Amino acid sequence: MQTKLPDGSVIVAGACGRDPEFKTVGEKGHRKCTVGLAVGKRPDPNGGDKPITVWSNVVAWHDLASLLASARKGDAVLVVGKLKSREYNGKTYTDLEAEYLSVASV
Repeated sequence: MQTKLPDGSVIVAGACGRDPEFKTVGEKGHRKCTVGLAVGKRPDPNGGDKPITVWSNVVAWHDLASLLASARKGDAVLVVGKLKSREYNGKTYTDLEAEYLSVASV
């Protein structure tokens, strides 16, 4: 599920596709955690029988990173945040930077 709010925030709810990746970055050791959430399905654009999973890349910092790191593959996660775009190897990627999140272990 995905919803966009009037202030530009986005709400997504989905299941972790893998265990989150937690690391510390920078000279000050800021905590960062990333994970891909399966947030829905859409029809195959090529006309196939199997629907295609819709993924949302989530990035959490500081205390939210520690909370997200407690999730495991398959756990349900609700995230509210802002979309941030970045360039990498000539491609544009869009991440959801968490401002609030909740983890429900299965």
